[in-house]
Amino acid sequence: MASRHFKTRGEFSSVPDKVEELPLEELGAALGSGHSGNLGKYSTGLVSHAIGGKMPGGFNISSVKAHLSKTWGLGPQHADAMSLVATTMEHAKCLGSEIAGKAWLDATAQVYATFLSLAVAVAPLEAD
Repeated sequence: MASRHFKTRGEFSSVPDKVEELPLEELGAALGSGHSGNLGKYSTGLVSHAIGGKMPGGFNISSVKAHLSKTWGLGPQHADAMSLVATTMEHAKCLGSEIAGKAWLDATAQVYATFLSLAVAVAPLEAD
């Protein structure tokens, strides 16, 4: 339990005492208070590891966000959230080309959009 608690401290500006005993509604309110809406230290590390380890060379978080914005119309916070979804859909090996990387991002965007019932689930705005 201690290691999970340590990770949440790096993610949120303040974590209440006895976090494991709080009802989820209270925990959500406590963690949301003062949160910037941006990824924290821990989740940024997860996303960086997923992208750095699986995307083709030269494809970084900025490239991912640019693709998601241009192709899917996702703003920065949706791109961050979709990037977190992507950490649960990692490939076993590195993707070999930019086309394969973008195809994987597009598939991940479809899953994210479907989960949120967003209109972008139907088709991308523009093909690269």
